[in-house]
Amino acid sequence: MNKSQMLAFAFLVSMSATAVSQGDLGTAQKTWDHYKNCHAFKDDDTKLINCTEPAIESKLSRPEKLKLLEFLILGYDFSELRKCRKEDRVQPTRPLATSQYFCMDVKGSEKSMQGYVEFIKEKGSAKIRALKFSF
Repeated sequence: MNKSQMLAFAFLVSMSATAVSQGDLGTAQKTWDHYKNCHAFKDDDTKLINCTEPAIESKLSRPEKLKLLEFLILGYDFSELRKCRKEDRVQPTRPLATSQYFCMDVKGSEKSMQGYVEFIKEKGSAKIRALKFSF
């Protein structure tokens, strides 16, 4: 393989990696939107649990699932997802190869924060494993 062929191959590999990550972001955003829209049921525990169930990883413990529900009950306002940037203050410190991470902004009752959402693939779709943000 000559130098120009190697450069062309490297370009194609980098472009396909970008396309995959954009697709993953789109899939994660659909799950994220579903989760965020469940805040409409914050006054009815059963409806809230039923609404969030398709968006949350099934293998999470009960306390972990309750924590994800608590964010909706408390009325946190979450932004759209984005690829994490260098300037984002809160990012995964030890990312797992089995997870994907996307950053977002959070508005609480008194201040704004930055954070990220950890997603896993489960039964062919993105599921929320964890939300992390700074206070």
